[in-house]
Amino acid sequence: MSSYSQEVKEYYDTGELRSIKKYSNDKLNGLVKVFFKNGKLQSQSNYVDGKLEGESKEYYRNTGNLKSIGNYKNGTEEGAVKAFYENGQLLGVMNFSNGKGNGKIKNYHENGELQFTSNIIDDLTNGLVLEYYSNGNLKMSFYAIKGKRSGTYTEYFENGNKYQLGNFSNDIKNGKWEEYNKNGNLVKSCNYLNDLLHGELIYYHENGSPKIISNYKQNVLEGVENIYDYEGNSLKTNIYNNGVLIKSRSISE
Repeated sequence: MSSYSQEVKEYYDTGELRSIKKYSNDKLNGLVKVFFKNGKLQSQSNYVDGKLEGESKEYYRNTGNLKSIGNYKNGTEEGAVKAFYENGQLLGVMNFSNGKGNGKIKNYHENGELQFTSNIIDDLTNGLVLEYYSNGNLKMSFYAIKGKRSGTYTEYFENGNKYQLGNFSNDIKNGKWEEYNKNGNLVKSCNYLNDLLHGELIYYHENGSPKIISNYKQNVLEGVENIYDYEGNSLKTNIYNNGVLIKSRSISE
């Protein structure tokens, strides 16, 4: 059986070199280089019998700095993959086994502060997920099971104060949820059932007294809604039936 090897060069329509590829018996074998129009190297990878094998790199167009580096085994990603900002700062690290993400993931802000950390099993997030602001303060925390949020979910403002607190089950909102302003004051509390507003919803004044108290049934206003002023005095009462306002009474009436 005869065999042959050849090097193939491809060009952009404007004449610049686009890629250099090596073939053996019509399959990619050896180093493959791809170039930007400006002549800088865009990527380089190694192939064996048409499949990616060994180290693979990508580069930034303008600076030529390394963008990412990873490894392949028999066409699938294997081992650590690292990504970088254009200034060379590490962006993130992720590990692969048999072509699927497995293990700890860490991403970083451009200033070097940790941005995100989690654990994955077969490409799905599992366990505690933490996200941070560039100043180092916690932005978000929750647990995931097979890629779906489960249990307590908390978000924070950049100043460190709490923004949202609630619960997920199988990536669906369920139970009580609370929302706060940047000063740490509660501004809203409500209940969810299968991702739909269900039960009492309360908006609060800055002093903590209720502003609006209403009720929902599967995301639709139902029953009595009361509206109050800053001092807690009743201003208005509305009555809803299946989302339709059927009666409204102001305190002056």
